[in-house]
Amino acid sequence: MIAGLDKLLSWSGPFSMAVKIAAFAAIIVGYGLGTFSLIENHFFSSVVRIQADRGHSVISSGPYRWVRHPGYAGAFLVYLA
Repeated sequence: MIAGLDKLLSWSGPFSMAVKIAAFAAIIVGYGLGTFSLIENHFFSSVVRIQADRGHSVISSGPYRWVRHPGYAGAFLVYLA
């Protein structure tokens, strides 16, 4: 609703091309990080639970070497952009 009113009433000025490119790059990196974490972690799920029936173990490779929750970090980048 606020974005629509901003467009209608021209509250904010236009963004420069550099800002648009930086935001697009952050979106690409965020989706890439989220996708990489999905590929690396076979237990990735929207429901938090220990999957003992599938041999659930702690993942420490791929993006999990640097970030504890790379799916959340990627989503944060996308939302921020």
